[in-house]
Amino acid sequence: MKTYILVHGAFNTAEIWDEVKKILQSHGHKVFCPTLDNPEISNLENDIKKVSNIIESEDIDNIILVGFSYSGIVVTKVAEKFYKKISELVYIDTAIYQSGKALVDYLDFDEFNLKSYAPFTDKLFFDENIINKLSKTYIYCTESGFKKVSGKSYAFVKANSKKLNWKYYSIHSDHKCMILKPKKLAKILNSL
Repeated sequence: MKTYILVHGAFNTAEIWDEVKKILQSHGHKVFCPTLDNPEISNLENDIKKVSNIIESEDIDNIILVGFSYSGIVVTKVAEKFYKKISELVYIDTAIYQSGKALVDYLDFDEFNLKSYAPFTDKLFFDENIINKLSKTYIYCTESGFKKVSGKSYAFVKANSKKLNWKYYSIHSDHKCMILKPKKLAKILNSL
């Protein structure tokens, strides 16, 4: 049995994971799907605490920690904090963050009609060496509207897969592959 924590992106809820969660649970796995607060009333630290609280309260380890879109930044910090409990760190169609950067450093807010809410402008500081040592997977959505960000991340991952412990996959889907292609995504996650 594996343990998954699936974290949604901004302006979503945990419900986007319902189909993937059901499939993973049918294979006997334990699945947690926290709901982050709306970015208008939250900040990056609060989102990190919501995910961290699951790990602390459930006393779980060998975790496959999955971040989608905005939550890629969230799971990066959670993985650094609980690196001994993480068996795989998974990024779905998101930026690959560098310490000292915020989401605003990777996205043109005007192009995507985003406002400068705290979760998007709060800078993340973490030990890149810890993250580099973890086993990681990147899942690229080939029809995503965020290709300018995720395409660069996917290219980086492919170029550095051996050196920085990356596996990578692509799914022919728009940004929300967990809704459009839940079976395909679940199959990849189940294989980790």
